[in-house]
Amino acid sequence: TGVTAQYLSHLNPKATHFNALDLSREALNVAEERAQRADLVGKPNNAVFHHMSLYDVADLGRKYHFINCVGVLHHLPDPAKGLRALAEQLKPGGLMHIFVYSALGRREIMLMQ
Repeated sequence: TGVTAQYLSHLNPKATHFNALDLSREALNVAEERAQRADLVGKPNNAVFHHMSLYDVADLGRKYHFINCVGVLHHLPDPAKGLRALAEQLKPGGLMHIFVYSALGRREIMLMQ
């Protein structure tokens, strides 16, 4: 919902562009609103939000120095396909950060909610 996008943008002020994508239009709306409030759209990072599957990330026509995928792959019907889709868009020498969790891994968070 945009928190990671804000965090990464502030940590990388020299980044000239980043894409955020999600299947949830509602989550993207929240993320884009947060980015607008934080002045991340248009400057400094040209944040762009896409309502799409990560399986289709190649449709964006870009290669990336850094890919951050948090809490997504383990929810996909074919996680390996999703990982391949992302890896194919990584520039040589690029870095990919993947975060996955199990149902038990989020137990404490669910209890707090």
